[in-house]
Amino acid sequence: MCCELVIADNLSKAGWSWGCVSALDSHGRTIFIADAHRGDGKRFIVRADEMLTAFLELESAILQLRKRQSRCTSISVVCRFSHFADYGERAD
Repeated sequence: MCCELVIADNLSKAGWSWGCVSALDSHGRTIFIADAHRGDGKRFIVRADEMLTAFLELESAILQLRKRQSRCTSISVVCRFSHFADYGERAD
């Protein structure tokens, strides 16, 4: 299975809707635009010269979001607020 499909499958399993299109830029070069979004308003759109790079950029952005959210959620749990379900994570 292609790396792009593995990333796309992981995005879907984590609750993200995604899409990817190719287009020509003003210089006639092929570019790839990938998008991932969720119902809570979080959205990422990336542009890259290769499809794999676009999906890797999406994955990286979402992993950074998870890291930021897990730090915030860890603090929130102390205050008895739990947002784990909103981010595809489980509270143990």
